[in-house]
Amino acid sequence: MIRPFVVTALVSCLAAGAVLATEIPEANKRGMSKPVADAFEWARAKVAESPQDPDKWEMLAAGFDAHGFPEEAETCYRRALELKPGTFHLTYLIAYAMEMRGAPTDDVLKQYDAADALEQGYAPLHWRKGVLLLRAGRANEARASFEKAVGLGAGYPAARLGIAQAMLAQGEAKEALAILKVLRQAAPEDRGVLSGLARAYSMLGDVEAAREAAEHSRGTSMTLPDRDSVRTRVNSLGISAQARMERARTAMAEGRHEDAVAILQQIVGTFPDSADAHSLLGRELIASGHADAALASLRRAIELDPRQPFPRIDLAHALLKDGMLDEAIVHLRVADEQAPHIGKAQTLLAIALAEKGLLEEAVPHFERAASLDALTVVEWRQYALALGRLERWEEAVKVYWTAVGLDTTDAATWFNLGLSLEKTGDLKQARMAHERSLSIDPQSRSAERLKDLDTGK
Repeated sequence: MIRPFVVTALVSCLAAGAVLATEIPEANKRGMSKPVADAFEWARAKVAESPQDPDKWEMLAAGFDAHGFPEEAETCYRRALELKPGTFHLTYLIAYAMEMRGAPTDDVLKQYDAADALEQGYAPLHWRKGVLLLRAGRANEARASFEKAVGLGAGYPAARLGIAQAMLAQGEAKEALAILKVLRQAAPEDRGVLSGLARAYSMLGDVEAAREAAEHSRGTSMTLPDRDSVRTRVNSLGISAQARMERARTAMAEGRHEDAVAILQQIVGTFPDSADAHSLLGRELIASGHADAALASLRRAIELDPRQPFPRIDLAHALLKDGMLDEAIVHLRVADEQAPHIGKAQTLLAIALAEKGLLEEAVPHFERAASLDALTVVEWRQYALALGRLERWEEAVKVYWTAVGLDTTDAATWFNLGLSLEKTGDLKQARMAHERSLSIDPQSRSAERLKDLDTGK
């Protein structure tokens, strides 16, 4: 969280001992070693001495960036860019800082596009866009960005992995497998590649090969080469335990959850008052299948910094898995007030409210989530079910059509679409939906509905 304050520095070189005042962000020094804290104060003093020098602002921004303070970094990068407009690497680093602080996906993409307009051809920019889009569930756009990175970056292995991950999200397991096999030859211990292989084999029904890849991925930590020279220069400034936050975030983005957990556990062991480390540790424990263990870390993160929405969202996610709806709703309501633009918070709040039977309140949050973020097929189905329970059948049908458009192989969605169409009186379309469900799953309850339709029930 940015906590700006006024720093007044006496600059001896100014005539008559003039006093210079400028507003400079300050880092939260809790959990920070003295050498690092002193380095920040020195950098801030340099900015105070020369507030019109973009290089001084950039130096301070890079320090914030390297030590896991994205909001403070963004503020300083923006000031440097104001003083040196049209600078590619500053525009790019602003986008990265926005991404790290959880800004809305489309806002971050616009910032990356602004950087691309200044210096076209920087492959890591398109790789970063791909990672961001894939995380937002926008697989088609992610794939296009990864493909552009590959074309610009002479193969760019990390982007090729991204293409494979996008293909898997699109259901193209066979095509993804071909890419992943090639990548494994070049990087046999890369966890992202091995995890992708396990998923591809599983989708193709090769249980034994999937098990082998999954087991082999355990304990691996090697990653594909990072070709982002702009980020490398910034990351090299990290000199404290908090600098490991960047490496943890990289592991998170690449799906190496166990590696991220190990790094973050080291950080909280040394710096137990680091809210960010507790927050990320809780998130990664959830991602690695340890939701119960995540609760303590996330509650500690909220205790240390109650103004941050993400620990509350992640805590609510873990609580929902344990059926603790009331506590989850309390945290999600607070997160909604703090950051109403975060789609995940809206989605989880809608689901929790629907499970509590508060359907009238749940539906607007589903609507908001749909406008902010890409919902999964299951979440679209939950949205439609809530509408159906309110007997808003026409709206439910529209939502189910969206869901089947995302995944035409989900028998349950086709079944529910058929039921909703029956309620609207469109029996022809209802029959088609039930037949589609039955063709996917011979055990589908659509068989009973088709019999009833035949007999006029």
